[in-house]
Amino acid sequence: MPEEILKEMETVKVMYTDTSWFSFRVVPPKKSSGEYDRVALCFSGGDQSEAVVNYCYAAWFRSPMLDTYWKILPVSIGGQNLRDLDSAAFCAMTRSIVGQFNCLESGWLALGTSNGGIAAFKCLAAEPQRFEGLITVPGSLSKEIAPDKNWSHLKILLAVGQEDQEVWHSAADKTIEKTESHVRAVQKMILKKTGHVLPIGYKVDRIYKVWFNLE
Repeated sequence: MPEEILKEMETVKVMYTDTSWFSFRVVPPKKSSGEYDRVALCFSGGDQSEAVVNYCYAAWFRSPMLDTYWKILPVSIGGQNLRDLDSAAFCAMTRSIVGQFNCLESGWLALGTSNGGIAAFKCLAAEPQRFEGLITVPGSLSKEIAPDKNWSHLKILLAVGQEDQEVWHSAADKTIEKTESHVRAVQKMILKKTGHVLPIGYKVDRIYKVWFNLE
């Protein structure tokens, strides 16, 4: 991991009970739109250890198209994978972010890759009104989640590597089937000559441009 990229992030721990806290890797907005800015809540893949979170920031979440957002990357909680958190835990997480940072309470963007793509959908489902949309590279909607009228404002982009496993392509297709009648827009994007893990230096702007232009 290049040292100059690591220097862009800091670790912030936020208490949410008397004995528990969330740990985040955080990048503040580089182009603030005012006193309060939106949040890009970025869920990393794998086990979400700090080393994995650092890599995912460099490869997936470092786009200058997100420079007006707080980029907040949760680190696993006591070794528990973030995809396994329940709705209450995700709500506690978002409340702790609002309490800690000078950010807006809504208009957020949920981002995730692999296990983090599953976690991003779960977090959005817990509080759909807090988010304006979601991007996964890749990710999928869990079977227990049922989109409803509270999702009608959301834009969803499901990016999948052309060379990724068929299970991720199938999951994206099923997610579209389940969400398309409930959301503002949903689209699948194929990343040519790309597998499951993006290399550092991959031109991720092409992904974010698609989401920002969804209607």
